[in-house]
Amino acid sequence: KISTDGAISFLLQGIIDWILRMGTGRCQKYRSDLYTAMHFLLTSVTNHESDHRDIEQSNQSDVSLLKVSTMQGDIDSKECWCVVFNYGEVLLDLVCRDMCDGPFVCRMAAMTLLECFISNDASGTVVNYIFHGGILKCMVESVSGENVQCFWKTDMDTTRAVYLYRSQLALLCRIAESRRGATHLLSLDVMNRVTRAKFIDLRPNENPPALDSANSMQLSFTIDSTQRYNQLIIPILQ
Repeated sequence: KISTDGAISFLLQGIIDWILRMGTGRCQKYRSDLYTAMHFLLTSVTNHESDHRDIEQSNQSDVSLLKVSTMQGDIDSKECWCVVFNYGEVLLDLVCRDMCDGPFVCRMAAMTLLECFISNDASGTVVNYIFHGGILKCMVESVSGENVQCFWKTDMDTTRAVYLYRSQLALLCRIAESRRGATHLLSLDVMNRVTRAKFIDLRPNENPPALDSANSMQLSFTIDSTQRYNQLIIPILQ
């Protein structure tokens, strides 16, 4: 477990500065690695539920040590999130831009990081930013506008599209967990958009035939149409 006095927030600040200095263009594929590193640091200092459970389950001799570790983790978490939110719209704008028009890996990494921001932003600043910036509107409109008829194909490009679509739905579910986020989504007519998602009526009747041995490598990276449908319909129902 990572825990040193101020070292994590210092490292996090260095990663963010590096992200902002890289700019746009070809650097997007490198920025995805930095997004992943940033997400790892933030989740490392944020998830302390297991520490509190350990305190309750430990004997008296271990409680003091565990409390000190948990308190240090809470301090690290507060410092790290102060670092993140001090960058404000500059960082949010770049993450949202990569989420919308970056390469596949960069879009996925940016979306995961944005979900982490939203989960730990009690003030609702991040949700307000993507709402007033029109980003949330584009996400909601794409729920029903995606060309999902091609989602049942088994090529890798289609698989990437499915993962992006599913991640986008998961992000909308995360936004809807807060009252502010739910209000913004309802103002964008999200319920009507969701019910008009084109793939809902395209439930496959049967699984496609199994691939032969020559395509076994492709099979390991793809799923059949029924599983794919289930992965998409569950976040829609949520």
